[in-house]
Amino acid sequence: MIVVAILVAAAILVSNIMMFSSYVDSNIKAEMLKISTSMFDEIEMMKSKARIASLFFANDSAISRAMENGNRRDLLNRTIELYNETRVELCVITDTAGRVLAEPYPPNAYGTDISLLQSIREALSGEPFTTIEYGLIADMVACTSSPVKNEEGTLLGIIAVGYRLDTEKFVDTHKMTDKYEITIYRGDTRIATTLFNENGTRATGTKAPEAVSQTVLAGKVYSDPLRVFNIDMMTLYTPINNAEDAVIGMLFVGYHLSDKVNTVLSFITSGFLITVFLLGTSILVIFLVVRYVSTPIDKMLDKIHYDSLTEIYNRRFFDESIERLIKSMTRTNGMLSLMMIDIDFFKNYNDTYGHSKGDDCLKIVAKTLSQCVTRPDDFVSRFGGEEFVVVMPNTDASGAQSVARKMLKGIQDCGIPHEKSDAADCITVSIGVTTGNVKHTQNGDDYVKQADKMLYKSKQEGRNRFNFAAL
Repeated sequence: MIVVAILVAAAILVSNIMMFSSYVDSNIKAEMLKISTSMFDEIEMMKSKARIASLFFANDSAISRAMENGNRRDLLNRTIELYNETRVELCVITDTAGRVLAEPYPPNAYGTDISLLQSIREALSGEPFTTIEYGLIADMVACTSSPVKNEEGTLLGIIAVGYRLDTEKFVDTHKMTDKYEITIYRGDTRIATTLFNENGTRATGTKAPEAVSQTVLAGKVYSDPLRVFNIDMMTLYTPINNAEDAVIGMLFVGYHLSDKVNTVLSFITSGFLITVFLLGTSILVIFLVVRYVSTPIDKMLDKIHYDSLTEIYNRRFFDESIERLIKSMTRTNGMLSLMMIDIDFFKNYNDTYGHSKGDDCLKIVAKTLSQCVTRPDDFVSRFGGEEFVVVMPNTDASGAQSVARKMLKGIQDCGIPHEKSDAADCITVSIGVTTGNVKHTQNGDDYVKQADKMLYKSKQEGRNRFNFAAL
């Protein structure tokens, strides 16, 4: 009987080890997919913001006047002003032949012919064009090019603005934990990565395996274990497409398999000791052990929904929650309110008081905003940098505007000094608010875009205020 009991217990333990390993694999793959989806969602948001900023530049009377008069100094000065105000990462103005007239950052490409770039070429035909492109003074950028015209409708040139995908900041922001790695490829070559060479430098300029490149650059997803820089990893490669659906690069998400091995070994050790101790108990106890051992993993996965600096929800939580909310509220035609919030002149604040004070400021603002929403279903998330998003299900326009006023006052009452602000002598925020009855044709981007438009309007009107538009 003892031998039979031992054999049965061993068989159960082996079976549960296999189940647990499969469970860990499923969680790893699901998390990798979430990271990839989150990054592509952010790229789409960058494209939307680039389009708004491009139109903002193109419709600026000072820009068009300087271009029409051929006054390059005035054009450059105004471009720099708008560049700093909109916080775009790239900005280029060309003439009607596609030659660079102005860019507000080095290297100065004045006179360079960039007419062969897709976005410039398309915009020269008279309509704004948004895409992901390389060669626009960067290895890869989400950009929009818009025609600049005078009052008579004559084409004066092109304004192209965008946000870079080829920076350490972009990949580092999405890494979340040391167990996951992120890489952006232009073609088959790494242009931004969290991976490092043996000498401690970023592994940019290195190539993807040929078999991976052939698969992904042909438009297919690749997902298999690989050895990357002497690290065994579970990998996910996804194509990056431009506006014409041509594959121009790849997004890589990788997971260190050594962490999986350690997790499974921990499970085996704990499972064996507890199985020996509870040899005479039922299979139910074994499954409780599995749950006990796997709890730290669940807690680790929960942590990725919080911003480590401000301790409020992060962008990933917002992206997952908004789509779930909209799907749920569609069935009842419920009302949803959403706010986009930006700290006014925050770059000036960091430049004046330092990044440490900037971090303290972000924490105070996040706490204050969170205190202004009290219902269980309402939440505040850090959207990125100094931007926050507030989601309020089943809140009408009047209620949302009331909360916006409360937030404006709450932030100003904090009395955080800001001598370089043009809005007040202390930290203030600008807010864009939208409210709509949720329809099955809508998604989270619809609410974000509308609120973002109102946020830009608040900034244009002097900041430290909110603007509202129904969706």
